[in-house]
Amino acid sequence: MHIRLNRYPNKVELIYTDAHRPNGLDHLKEQSPMYARFILVTVALILSGCTANQYDNSKPLDPTQAVIVGRIAEGFLTQPHGLQIDIQRQGEPATRIQLRTLGNNKDVHGRFVLGEHFMYQVPPGTYEVTGWQYQYYAGKSMARRTADRFTVKAGEVAYIGNYTANSLSYCLTRNSQLEPAVEPLVKKFPILKDRPINNVAESVPFAPWPTSDARDDGKGLCNF
Repeated sequence: MHIRLNRYPNKVELIYTDAHRPNGLDHLKEQSPMYARFILVTVALILSGCTANQYDNSKPLDPTQAVIVGRIAEGFLTQPHGLQIDIQRQGEPATRIQLRTLGNNKDVHGRFVLGEHFMYQVPPGTYEVTGWQYQYYAGKSMARRTADRFTVKAGEVAYIGNYTANSLSYCLTRNSQLEPAVEPLVKKFPILKDRPINNVAESVPFAPWPTSDARDDGKGLCNF
């Protein structure tokens, strides 16, 4: 028996290619328990939400969506370690964003720094920075007393800040100044020219945030 998994924008469809179509996945599970479990987990992950892709300048903006812009960069001494920041929309449907310093089309680069200005078109709603880490370190972001949340509206361009970390203090910080970011954002994403940008980072406090790799738990170096 062969199974093909088709994914559509709003649904997932399992198609059986043989002449004997079982009444449900229970029959499949009896024949191949591990394969049936894999199919069920795959379907659950697809239905649980989606990961947003960065805007690529190829099409007009959707007025029913919100736009999130900002900057991410990491400092290093010998080589970059792959800073990653996870952002997730609260409620349903879930939308996830992962900011990354490694990859292509990075417009922030120097001898000891790497990163980019970013732009994502996402559903309106409230988003939270849920965690951060380095791709090539084992440490995870430590628990926080307060969440970093911001709300964006349909048709709005929202600046969520300039996120920076380094592999000396293992600490993530955020600068909320919009003015220095406008010119490089418009250069990378020309569609932003003459569009108002709302600085939502100004109204959302962000305390320095260490990972578990920070030897002092961020009590000293993270606030330096």
